[in-house]
Amino acid sequence: MNDIISYTHNTIIDTEIRKNHLIPHRVTREIPYRKNSIYYSSYWGSIFKVISVEYDSNTKEFLGAYIRYESNYYGMICSELDIDDYELEVDTKKIYKQNIINSNIPYSGAEIRYWFFVNQINGFNPVYRGFWKFIDNTSGHKIADENKYIVRADINPKTGNYINCIMKRVKDTGRF
Repeated sequence: MNDIISYTHNTIIDTEIRKNHLIPHRVTREIPYRKNSIYYSSYWGSIFKVISVEYDSNTKEFLGAYIRYESNYYGMICSELDIDDYELEVDTKKIYKQNIINSNIPYSGAEIRYWFFVNQINGFNPVYRGFWKFIDNTSGHKIADENKYIVRADINPKTGNYINCIMKRVKDTGRF
């Protein structure tokens, strides 16, 4: 069991997520770059924004994406997204400031993991320990980034810890 949330072995993305309130969505296979989206490339170890994307007009094969790095350098990436990369969504709803538990509001798995991460809640915290099997990357109960869940739990009156923790999956039509 992994008791700490970290998105990469490189602390760059972890620092940027907390500083700029970016919700990381793990990239799945066959996801194309999207114009104006922000990504973290595990290969390059950097964050960038896509300015434009080019495809071959005949074969529709990906040719490259023009990008702007955070340091305001511009470049082109010719490699497709990898499953170790993240699309970073700006937290415009300020999820990190809310209490998502028992709010009856559906959140994506990525938003839930982000909430635990930004609020520095880890598997050692006894108050939230009952949720950890849903957050831990190595767990068989881990929630999926793209699915929506309602986070529920009871509170133990003696300890104040959350008990009977569940993440009820709900249907949703949109990715974010």
